[in-house]
Amino acid sequence: MADYTTEKELRALFSTTAPNTDHKVSLEALISLHAQDFYKLYLGDDAEFSMTKFYEIRGEQSITTSLWSDPIGEETKYAN
Repeated sequence: MADYTTEKELRALFSTTAPNTDHKVSLEALISLHAQDFYKLYLGDDAEFSMTKFYEIRGEQSITTSLWSDPIGEETKYAN
């Protein structure tokens, strides 16, 4: 017996089951989080919840990343 739900089983479940009438979807996931705070938490080179750390927790063995660079400096090479 498989320890996961197959695509066929999921399709059958979702095609026959309607959401409850009082079902609410929360859209306020990151509304109160400033863009700079989001960057610091998830995208910055030393982010607390970075993708690199996510892959390390998953047990990935070979992770290669590079630091963010300033695109403004790169764009000046192509200025007319």
